Amino acid sequence: MSQPHSRAAGATSTTTTFPAGVIVPYAGIQASIPSGWLDCNGSALQSTSYPALYAAIGNNWGGNQATFNLPDLRGYFLRGVDEGAGNDPDAATRSTSVTNNQNGNGASGDTVGSSQADQVGPFTVNVPTQYSNANNVQANPFLTGYSENGLVGGYMANAPTNCASGAVPAQMSTTETRAKNKYVYWIISTGLSS
Repeated sequence: MSQPHSRAAGATSTTTTFPAGVIVPYAGIQASIPSGWLDCNGSALQSTSYPALYAAIGNNWGGNQATFNLPDLRGYFLRGVDEGAGNDPDAATRSTSVTNNQNGNGASGDTVGSSQADQVGPFTVNVPTQYSNANNVQANPFLTGYSENGLVGGYMANAPTNCASGAVPAQMSTTETRAKNKYVYWIISTGLSS
C-alpha cells in the first residue's frame, strides 16, 4: 500500500508498492496525482520511458511498439473481463477502445482494453388500452392520480400518445441509463517509485 511522506506545502507524493498497471480511483485534484501514477486519460507515452507499465498493458489501449496509450477511462465505469463466465452476454462483440485507431491496435472482444457502448436492456411497458365510460373516464387503471366526477386515482383520461399497448416509449427522457455515481480520477501505477 502507498505510504505518504512529507514534502513542501501543497505537494504530495507516495512511495508506491503497487505493480505497474494497477488502476485505482483517486479522490484528489488532478494537479496532486502522486508521482509514480498517471491519469487514465488516453495519453500516448514512449514505451522506453515507462518500460514496466508498457510490459504490463502493452498496446491493449492503442499505440505501437514505440508508443503506447494509457487507458482512457474519462467518464467510464469499469467492468471485469468476462473470461467466458457468461456474465457479459456481449463479451465477444466488444470493440477496440481506441477512437483514432490509425495503427489498427487496441484490444477487442473478451479482453482487457476493449470497450462497450451504452445500451438499455430489454424491458416491457404494459400500457392499458383506452376504454371510456359515460363520464369519459378511463375504466382501466393506470396509476396517475387522475380525478374526475368524484373518482380519484388509478385512472387516465387518455392513453399515452407515444406508446401502443405493450410497447416501449419511442423516446427516453434522459441521455443515458446510469447508476448513481460520483466522480473520481482513475489513475494507473507506472511501477516507478517516487
